[in-house]
Amino acid sequence: MKYFIGYLIEGQAAQWHSRVAREIFEKFNNYKIHEKIPPHLTIYRPFDTTDVGPLKNLLAMWVNNFSESQTLFMNDFGQFDEKVIFASVSAPTSLIKIITDLQIEIRSKGVNSIGETFPSWHPHATLANYLQSEKFKKIWSHVLTLPKPDFSLPFNNVTLFHSTNEEGWEVKEYFPIK
Repeated sequence: MKYFIGYLIEGQAAQWHSRVAREIFEKFNNYKIHEKIPPHLTIYRPFDTTDVGPLKNLLAMWVNNFSESQTLFMNDFGQFDEKVIFASVSAPTSLIKIITDLQIEIRSKGVNSIGETFPSWHPHATLANYLQSEKFKKIWSHVLTLPKPDFSLPFNNVTLFHSTNEEGWEVKEYFPIK
């Protein structure tokens, strides 16, 4: 089964994300990200495994040992390669290092993500993806007319998502950080 690890966005920021992603879909008929996946920040890209038990144990131990109070800030829009539009999220350097170390630890356990891996964590909340050039330009122009997001997000969870085999994802297990 396919899984990925993320930070589940909750509260007003999640409502905002869903509303903006739905608005983009309704206006531009792109991929229905608002219906396919809960608002989140990816921590570890999708991977296949038949036994997720050891990884769940690792995540449970990791959140229990996580003691720093950290805050993320969703405060702008951004894009990747004219294919993805997202809400930008800034994180303290210390949290980026902690997440990068977690990614390394997960890989050391033999969990290999499907596709490209990145050297450090770049938190963002995707609003539109799988875009062709012309559609990207139209959506990007529209997004730049929207008020920028302005949310403080407590880094209070790590969440394991699983594929629904219908081009969608849902929460498999939520690991709260106390």
